[in-house]
Amino acid sequence: MKQPAYKNATFRKVGDLINTDIVLSQVFWLGVTPLLTEHQLSYVTGSLSELVTQACEFQTT
Repeated sequence: MKQPAYKNATFRKVGDLINTDIVLSQVFWLGVTPLLTEHQLSYVTGSLSELVTQACEFQTT
């Protein structure tokens, strides 16, 4: 189990889960909750926008 929160959990694993490992290593996960305020959502979207803008500028230089 790669998620530390489930380290001591009992679970059943079927197969080698190759696709799971691919997703785990190549996807950016953004947790969300309906409890976020408009201000918090604005902060998250602004931060992500800034990150993507900086990454794009870095690639073009």
